[in-house]
Order: sequence, then structure tokens, then C-alpha cells
Amino acid sequence: YYLDGLILEFVDTFKDLGVIFDQKLCFTTHFKHIVSQSRRVCGMIKRSIGFNVSTNVKLLLFKALARPILEYSPQVWSPHSKWKF
Repeated sequence: YYLDGLILEFVDTFKDLGVIFDQKLCFTTHFKHIVSQSRRVCGMIKRSIGFNVSTNVKLLLFKALARPILEYSPQVWSPHSKWKF
């Protein structure tokens, strides 16, 4: 395809507003990326605070760092649900 005389590249996936789309509009790549990113954050939390920390601190760090990653763009996870914003 051409646009203003420039050749447009074919891509398998692209990212728009933090959501990864593929050519079939299947969000499997997005899901894998989000899960991987949240696991990295949870691992960082685990390595940083050690084992002698209370459950409340662990929960607070999870809610502050990992949960926003998982909750971004909930329509992709469950497009048929009604979300209140």
C-alpha cells in the first residue's frame, strides 16, 4: 500500500494507547504482554522486600504497582461486561 507516495510497511502487531492489536484483532499478544509485565513487577517486589515483611505491606505494594497494570483497559479483557468509570 502507498500513502502520499510512501510505501506502508506490513506489521503483525501494533500498539495504540497501550493496547496491542494484531491483524485479526485478537488480544492474545496483549494478554501475554500484560501478564509478563505484571509478573516482572511482582518479582521485583518479592526481591526488594524479602520475606520478613507483613502481608499488609505486600498487599499495598501489589495494589500500587502490579494491579494498575492488570486493570488498564478492562474492555479488552471482558468486552461484553458493563464498566463504570
